[in-house]
Amino acid sequence: MSGIYGSRGLTVVSGAGAAVRDDRGREYLDFYCGSGAALFGHCHPVLVEALRKAAESPWTVGPGMGSPARDAFRQRISEELPGHAVFFCNSGTESVEAALKLALSLRPDRKKVLASPARWTGTQRPSSWSPSRERAVSILSPPDWAPG
Repeated sequence: MSGIYGSRGLTVVSGAGAAVRDDRGREYLDFYCGSGAALFGHCHPVLVEALRKAAESPWTVGPGMGSPARDAFRQRISEELPGHAVFFCNSGTESVEAALKLALSLRPDRKKVLASPARWTGTQRPSSWSPSRERAVSILSPPDWAPG
């Protein structure tokens, strides 16, 4: 690792459910790794099967091309939320940016966005803007590097 998180002196080599096993064979209950897919437990058979099945198809298909998996997912979301549009983002940062643009378009009378200087949302703008910067970034304007 990069050293940001420090070391716990533990090397996890396997896991099942809420338990993990280290390289010395000791087993622990995993109360530490609640991020991402790990919140479902380790090596859950349903997730393992879904990943196996997904690995037999293209792993990623760009937004400019059709994808049966993406179309099926869009259909499922549309059934759950009838009358709403579906927009797939490329990253968490892009999702935050889209949410900010949507919020501003729905409430044009509101011109301010609450931001915290002690946060990490990625490196794209405007979601990377913080109060510590000298000037505010217009959320709806193109980035400085965009071609004119």
